[in-house]
Amino acid sequence: MDESTVFDLWSPADSIWSPWVKPVLFAHLPRRLPIITQLPTPDFSWVPPVGQGKAIVVDLAGMDSVYIGLALAKKGYRPVPLFNSCPLPTAFVQERNLSLEATKELTRVDVESILATLVQGCDSLHQLDLPDNAPPAFLLDANRQGNSLAFRIVPENLFDNRSVVFITDFPSVNFFTEQRINSVIVVRQSDRKFASDLTYILNTWQKAKLSLSYKPLSDPRPIQPLKIWAFPWLGIWVRLIANLTLHKRPNGGFGGFIPSSSSG
Repeated sequence: MDESTVFDLWSPADSIWSPWVKPVLFAHLPRRLPIITQLPTPDFSWVPPVGQGKAIVVDLAGMDSVYIGLALAKKGYRPVPLFNSCPLPTAFVQERNLSLEATKELTRVDVESILATLVQGCDSLHQLDLPDNAPPAFLLDANRQGNSLAFRIVPENLFDNRSVVFITDFPSVNFFTEQRINSVIVVRQSDRKFASDLTYILNTWQKAKLSLSYKPLSDPRPIQPLKIWAFPWLGIWVRLIANLTLHKRPNGGFGGFIPSSSSG
């Protein structure tokens, strides 16, 4: 499937949430992708019915985020991909005839599996007739920062595609309010150890009186209330570290090669 076909399915023109869908990954289609084995859907009895003013943020590793987003779509939520990490440039892969395994080994964050799951999920998404104003489920890659955003030595010649998410990547609180969204549920696998970028965003929403809660998929208990504490300067710190340590691309997204120390 080509870029426009896949992107249009995930970002339909009439959906009120489509302006926030990130085109970063879709822009690298078509390309050779791994075949993804579908994961079992976890217990979704906790998912609130649509119409209760809930938005969901799915903060799971890689393709798991997409799978849960597709499962939430069957519950009436609109999945909104917010993936900012770029894959290896298609031309680079084709010129060197790199295998899928070699492509994965050359990148700091595996996004090939995310892109493959987005493509494979198109048929399922196409069969759903979601309303234009269906409540959103924003999809994040919990591995987007690699191991850390901290200053560290990155192996030479590696494609460093670590990324962050900014509060401007989400709708404003005013827009949420206009759509009668007054509560946000954060879905994690097993804990609430949010990365610094998401911590800042959640704290900002909390200050704006959005109700927060979280749901670890590995925990059978119901949705739990969530309170976020953050340093006042955390947002500035995230942007500073992102500017100093990440490779932001002029046309959007994050990704760049670490030069060899002998180059230049």
